[in-house]
Amino acid sequence: MQRTISILVVSITLLADTHAFAWGWKEAVQQALDKNPTIQIQRQSVEIASLQEDNAQSLMYPTVSLNGGAREYQDQTRNFRHQIFMGPRLQYLLYQGGRVRSGIDRAQLQNTQADLNVQISSITINSRLRQAYAVALREKRYLDLSHRIEQQRQENVKFTKIRHESGLEYKWVYLSSSAKWQQAQLDVQQAEMNKRTALADLENITGKVPLESVLELNDQDFYTDDVTYDLDQLLAKMDQNPKIKIRESDVQEANVNIDIAKSDYYPRIGFQGDIGAINTERRELIPLTGSSFVPYWLVGASLTMPLYEGSRIRRGVAIARANLEQRKFDLEQAKLDLTTSLKKTYQAYEIAKRQVQVSQATVDATKDRSKVVANQYKSGLASFLDWESSQDGWVNAEIQLLNNVRDYQNARARLEEAMGMGLGDL
Repeated sequence: MQRTISILVVSITLLADTHAFAWGWKEAVQQALDKNPTIQIQRQSVEIASLQEDNAQSLMYPTVSLNGGAREYQDQTRNFRHQIFMGPRLQYLLYQGGRVRSGIDRAQLQNTQADLNVQISSITINSRLRQAYAVALREKRYLDLSHRIEQQRQENVKFTKIRHESGLEYKWVYLSSSAKWQQAQLDVQQAEMNKRTALADLENITGKVPLESVLELNDQDFYTDDVTYDLDQLLAKMDQNPKIKIRESDVQEANVNIDIAKSDYYPRIGFQGDIGAINTERRELIPLTGSSFVPYWLVGASLTMPLYEGSRIRRGVAIARANLEQRKFDLEQAKLDLTTSLKKTYQAYEIAKRQVQVSQATVDATKDRSKVVANQYKSGLASFLDWESSQDGWVNAEIQLLNNVRDYQNARARLEEAMGMGLGDL
């Protein structure tokens, strides 16, 4: 199975502006990378995960703390005495059943997952940005088109009015032309509103842009890509998609969690050493004057071993194993979902590309027909209805072309999302 499609260039560049502006698609991508809150949140999660990994590794090292206290006791004469002591304490856990090593492994996996979440956010934002940019350019083109249509409708009103006043045309013809002109004026107003809405939607992704309106958007670097996609190759590279990698990391983390749960079966062996000074001569709990402290030291090892905890450890291991099975099913489902998404978005993209080509051909045909029928109407060889129908056909074809170009970019955005392409990726 070899099915190949190329990103459409010819038909779309017919719509491209000849002016070059300073702010375009590349700048939108860079600004989204720098300012989009969702991406910044995920980047902060990477910093947090890195710190948590450092915390996990710190458990491999001994701890030093200040140890102090007071106690009351009876001496050999059965008198109550008080004792205070203070000094540093060194503690080191020599063995914990592999819990510390497994904890470090889990922290490293979580750090990797945080990086993957940044990539996944970038993929989602890239899709949203391309669709928002496509809408913005559609509204830019539609505003220009609506003005041209409005001017044409106005000329039609003037022409039909003259013919009506000359007795060459019915009054309803003039009224129909006038109604079309009024509708065209409303369409211009709607296009102005859509222009502002499109800019707001774009800024919702990128933050404030250095533009007054979408009319200043540069579209040449948005429509001039020349990339070929092959469905077989996309499916073969599916395992490289961050959405699959993060599910694989979930499986690895679930395996580590089993090791952590099992570590409770094993003993805890530790080392402890105390060095300090102790007061043994004063009766007061807090001696104020004349206190006499003597140095002391204490070194020893500790061992704890769980004998019975109401099957808590066994259930913890069973829960960890069940969670592993869930993560495996999640991975399998993610692969199935991604395979389906790639196939669907690929086909939708192919259809959208062809639809633009058909729409461009329809525009060329209806525009030429409109010119011919307009001349025939002026010469009395065609009726007003023929003339009006030909103009409506051309207008509708132009609008449909704008919509199809937008839909083509939307289809491309969804395909790139399924492919795992993030902001700035080719």
